[in-house]
Amino acid sequence: MHRLVSYLTLLGICAACTVSPEIVRAVEEGDHGRVEVAWIELTPPTGRPSVSLINMVHVGEPRYFADVQSRLDSAALVLMEGVVRESAPEGVTSGSPRRVGADLFDLATTFRLVHQLDALQWRPHFRNADMGETEFRTMPRSTTTREGPSLRDLQRDANFAVYRFRRGNPQIDPDTAEEHARRGVARRVLARQIASGSCDTRLRPVVGQIRNRIALRALDETKVVGRVVLCWGFAHGADFVRALRNRGYRVASVVWHEVFRY
Repeated sequence: MHRLVSYLTLLGICAACTVSPEIVRAVEEGDHGRVEVAWIELTPPTGRPSVSLINMVHVGEPRYFADVQSRLDSAALVLMEGVVRESAPEGVTSGSPRRVGADLFDLATTFRLVHQLDALQWRPHFRNADMGETEFRTMPRSTTTREGPSLRDLQRDANFAVYRFRRGNPQIDPDTAEEHARRGVARRVLARQIASGSCDTRLRPVVGQIRNRIALRALDETKVVGRVVLCWGFAHGADFVRALRNRGYRVASVVWHEVFRY
């Protein structure tokens, strides 16, 4: 069973996103709320395939990823995000795929969620359409430096929210309070990070633009008859919509999908 863990990383769970149509949002409902992400259907120009832009949040509830899997399985071709693992050239220290997977697992566990690398299964019609690890590792450090708070900062803030909840509710069994808080106040921390565009792995724009061009080139070159899905983190969505419109595509519909509740 071939999992998405065969790739180095999906490079980010969230990033600033300002685009029409809107890509991601946190919807507050009193003491509760939910994170939603837009899936966008685009009508093609003559002679080109229709495109579904599946904007991803890389950690979510199992039912969210079940919906993603169903949509991907029904496509003719899926162009996936994911820096391809390669042998690093001499003198270049490559990042550890195991470490990346562990970091994502830890993040998902903090919020009692699952992450994409565990949740989605690779299919024969899935195609990686991203840069290689060698290319990424040899880019100038100034272009790959990450901005924003770290995953450790995010987990620290979530853990502090859990601590405050437990201290404020001494009448609740500690284990019960822990689970309740991680699915509630801690997830609210994550939701606000996503909605505000603050995250650990927000690489400098030039990196995203280069990676997006690779995916769009793969789309331009495809001869597939049927629907093509671009399945990428929502940080890339704004650029994809602009580029597809420039190619003559029109936004036909925007459907919101719930990623997780809190």
